[in-house]
Amino acid sequence: MIVTKSDLREYIREDQRMQPWPSNPLKRIIGAGGAMVRWKVYLRKCEYHHNVSQNLYHRLAYIWYLFLLKKYERRFCSEIPINVFGKGLLIWHPERIIVNPESTSAIIALCPARCHCAGAR
Repeated sequence: MIVTKSDLREYIREDQRMQPWPSNPLKRIIGAGGAMVRWKVYLRKCEYHHNVSQNLYHRLAYIWYLFLLKKYERRFCSEIPINVFGKGLLIWHPERIIVNPESTSAIIALCPARCHCAGAR
């Protein structure tokens, strides 16, 4: 759970360590790789402002990042709720990912039969 600014930086740094920005500048701007990195940054910032919503600034920032998060969720036809994933989130494909908001952590893996398996703890 992200409750301080240093937690936010640590989560974003771990996410980008697991899945860095694409090396091609064109893919950063219009490609899915850059969009996934931005999507995860918006997810983390939305989590942070939701968890520390003590004043008007954090509430407005939460609404802004939630709007950007929902924009990417509609783009990829995916639903990833806030405060579900820990550090180092890695998304191999952005399309059609649906996560249960009641789960505390989700694990998505690739089975040997090339079918996607998902589980929650």
